[in-house]
Amino acid sequence: MLEQIQDSLQSQAERSKDQIETTIDTWRSQVAIALPTMRPTKVDKSKNENSVLQRFVDANPDFFMIQILSAPSTTSSDFSLIDEALTSHINDKNFEDKDAHAVAELIKTSSINWLKGVPGKTKSNSAIESQAKISKLPLVTLAIRFEVANSQGVVWAVLTAWQTPLNKALSKSTFIKSSIIDRSGKIFASLDPLETINRPTINSRSLLKSALSSDSPSGFEQVYKDGKGKDKVGAYARLQRYPLILVIEQDANAATQAVKKTLLSTSLWAGLFILMAVMFSFLASSQITKGLRAVTYATGRIAAGDFAHKVPPGSQDEVGALGSAVNNMSRKIVDLMASQVDKARVEKELETAKMVQSTFFPRAAINLPNVRVAGFYTPASECGGDLWGHYTISDGLEFIFIADAMGHGAPAALVTAMAYSTTMTVADIIKHEPSFRDSPSSILERLNRIIYEAVQGTISMTFFASIVDTNKGILTYANAGHNFPVIVPTSPTDSRLGKAAKEPSKSGTIQPISLKLMGTPLGMDRDSQYKERTIDLVAGDKIFYFTDGLIECTSPKGDAIGRKHLLADVSTFANLAPEAMISAIKKRAFEFFASQPLADDITIVVAEIDKVRQHQTEPIPEHPHTPQDRSIVTPESASVTLDLSTASPSQPEVASLQAAMAAPELPSGESHTTHAGVVKSEGAANPSAPARTTIDSGAWPKVSSGGGKYKLKLPSVS
Repeated sequence: MLEQIQDSLQSQAERSKDQIETTIDTWRSQVAIALPTMRPTKVDKSKNENSVLQRFVDANPDFFMIQILSAPSTTSSDFSLIDEALTSHINDKNFEDKDAHAVAELIKTSSINWLKGVPGKTKSNSAIESQAKISKLPLVTLAIRFEVANSQGVVWAVLTAWQTPLNKALSKSTFIKSSIIDRSGKIFASLDPLETINRPTINSRSLLKSALSSDSPSGFEQVYKDGKGKDKVGAYARLQRYPLILVIEQDANAATQAVKKTLLSTSLWAGLFILMAVMFSFLASSQITKGLRAVTYATGRIAAGDFAHKVPPGSQDEVGALGSAVNNMSRKIVDLMASQVDKARVEKELETAKMVQSTFFPRAAINLPNVRVAGFYTPASECGGDLWGHYTISDGLEFIFIADAMGHGAPAALVTAMAYSTTMTVADIIKHEPSFRDSPSSILERLNRIIYEAVQGTISMTFFASIVDTNKGILTYANAGHNFPVIVPTSPTDSRLGKAAKEPSKSGTIQPISLKLMGTPLGMDRDSQYKERTIDLVAGDKIFYFTDGLIECTSPKGDAIGRKHLLADVSTFANLAPEAMISAIKKRAFEFFASQPLADDITIVVAEIDKVRQHQTEPIPEHPHTPQDRSIVTPESASVTLDLSTASPSQPEVASLQAAMAAPELPSGESHTTHAGVVKSEGAANPSAPARTTIDSGAWPKVSSGGGKYKLKLPSVS
């Protein structure tokens, strides 16, 4: 009997817990998706409805207000307000007779004071707290931390919402009561308004002790006394990602009586059935025997696979009921077989869809004259929402992109299929429209309009588009809300690192360069505009692209890798080839995930720049020349021979002569700018003296020709 009570209560606790956790996860996902569009701007208070934050809060009737705060680090409690918004529905019945603006001011102060204690208490990137005691209203605050790329700083999104969706998972009756408590045992949410506002500790000490001290995700407490001395039975279930516990209690006597009543009713019906069977066996033994023979024969036919055979309708007694049950069983077997066929068909269709989707991705590493590209992709379910690809626009011009549709599974896969088809079409158009060739922002704007017209804002997709130009040695990129890729240079003193180049890492690793650029995800707004940026490329650079599944999927403990740890791994393995680099990062990540199922698709792409063509000077004239009147620079197969009419130069002078390696012959009085400096041929003051070549590159010493003849062989420069 006790086992039946335990099974019933624990099952109910697990269902309620799952519903509560799903509600909080939904709030968290809505903030995470919308945050990239919440750029702080100067908003006219008289037209506050135009604010992105304001539209976000007003879009969900469960939301009360949102604050965007910044902090210098994950452990810092020094917060600065970036932006905020309060719901426009201030006359809602939830406010009762309270002033919404006054409540908002109370919660602003309370939430910031509470948040100051959060960084030191939890390693998680989210926290939740009740605001009911402060506001005297059923409100809850959810704080979500977002790391800032290429910085120690973090951003906190603090969302305050009504507890109504959480209360829908709770139950209350004469004998059963459920509530949500925090890890201190205080009431977090309850169907009793006074308990929600006052937040007392639950009065069932035995159940509270088990719920707080047990390592088990759920449990059951046998008969115990509550604070009023009544016998109770209880169960609990812990939320996996939040410090909350769902507890449910039932009056022990009522639970026992309910089980006894059920058992007694079952026993009476069983006894009555047996008694009636015995009575009818004496009263109508021949008729019963005939009916039983029909049932036995039908059972044999069904066992042989003849599911069309039916027991003939008979009397309205137990034998007739048994015959009906056999016919019903046969019909259900047929239905089950049909459903299994349908299930197999659906599974086959999903497998086919997965196979078709796999053709969207390059099947092997891409080896081009100047660029090598490798990728990895794994979906969280049969079909995924991630996408990456490559398209050669022209010689030395490569289009590389990565995208992530909202969610995963079949809906996201349909969006990626549409995006893939559209992207390939747009990429092909680029070949014939020069205005698109170096404009990834134009590509995103066209893709956005197509996707918006198809999904009407119901599903969005992040998209990072980049064009690698090895002819000019630049990368042009635009972003539609995607995670920022990074460039890993070969030198820790690379000038592109800026301040980081002057303070190299103590570990010897090279800090990646974040391609930071914000943008609205595709499909959210038909008229979205996208900016683009350009950065120089150097031979040996690796461009690392990824989707958010890599940093947001969790370990069995609920921890995520996070962007900072990922970039540390990227720096560690940056000296490997693209395929080996992906393999090492993937191995490290899946060791971290362990047995935890993936919550999102994962995609990694690495592009290595093998060679960047320098800006070439004009070719060396092939007309005759005389060493006595000018300097001569003649390139040979693997070296450069430099002939000067001069005495043997000193070591600093030898170093400065390298500046002339890319310079053509210069007539007297002309100059030429090279990648190393300015080379100028000056006519001699005395017509009988030889001409002089001056090399001026700022830090280089000046070298002049004169005297005898000197030859120097130097390595060629690519």
